Amino acid sequence: MKTHSSSLSVSVFLATLSLSGAFFPLAPSASADFRADCAAAKPSDDERKQIRDARLEAEQESIPLEADLKAARLSEKTLLSTAGASFDDAQSASARTADAFAKFSAVKTKLRNTILYTILAPEKREAAEKCRELSSRRHGRLGRRDAHRGARGGDSG
Repeated sequence: MKTHSSSLSVSVFLATLSLSGAFFPLAPSASADFRADCAAAKPSDDERKQIRDARLEAEQESIPLEADLKAARLSEKTLLSTAGASFDDAQSASARTADAFAKFSAVKTKLRNTILYTILAPEKREAAEKCRELSSRRHGRLGRRDAHRGARGGDSG
């Protein structure tokens, strides 16, 4: 089960890296396109502050939603392992899990859209999205700082 989804989401990858001291510390093997797109997307100091504030707000909003999602998954798992459960019970539990996941995912999507369409200058938007996409491909669904954890964000050993 994936447990780090809120802090490791791809949608906040750009925001996470933009808040570090060096905007995009790249390995020597990084492509020239990746470097160019990421350099073009570098936020100003004001944009960094706005990104930091947006991330904090999204994290605060996602805490109860993540708890609801975990509770729904646990409830569904428990129900599915119960011999007396009916089809309707299973459908209801699955619907609650899907609803909780949709609400949790909406916060991450809103954060990404806020960063791209409200905070970053329009001329940086395309470069930021390309940088985020290339980063996702290079590191799976993880950011650079968590790439050592393995493909799903859990412990590697």
